Amino acid sequence: MDNIQLGIEAGLSLLLLITIFYSIHLGRALSVLRRDRAEVINLVNTLQQSSVQAQNGIEHLRQTTELVGRQLNRTIEQAKNLRVELNGLCERGEECADRIEKMPLVSHASMRMENAAESNTDTNKSTAERNLLRALRMQKA
Repeated sequence: MDNIQLGIEAGLSLLLLITIFYSIHLGRALSVLRRDRAEVINLVNTLQQSSVQAQNGIEHLRQTTELVGRQLNRTIEQAKNLRVELNGLCERGEECADRIEKMPLVSHASMRMENAAESNTDTNKSTAERNLLRALRMQKA
């Protein structure tokens, strides 16, 4: 029985040594998991901070976009008003050009002679009447 008992004790010692080495291995694996867990927690915290910063950035971008959009709309409205005003000025300019084209060509010499004749004959008429008569003659011609 001594041999059997010695064999059993040797087997149990061997199993005990295997269990000790396995528990050391498991302890190391658990410490790695704990260390990795801390890194994962740090990573989650960093991700959460980045998410908050991104949300703040998006809100700031939205506010800036609204402000720039309002300014752009004001500028567009001003440009539209200027376009309407410029179109009106162009139309008036074209009307003036058409009227000038329709006027007869009168030389300066004939104008001077006409003015001299008017001043001699119309000494009793006021300047306004003479100007009115001159304008009427130009319209007829």
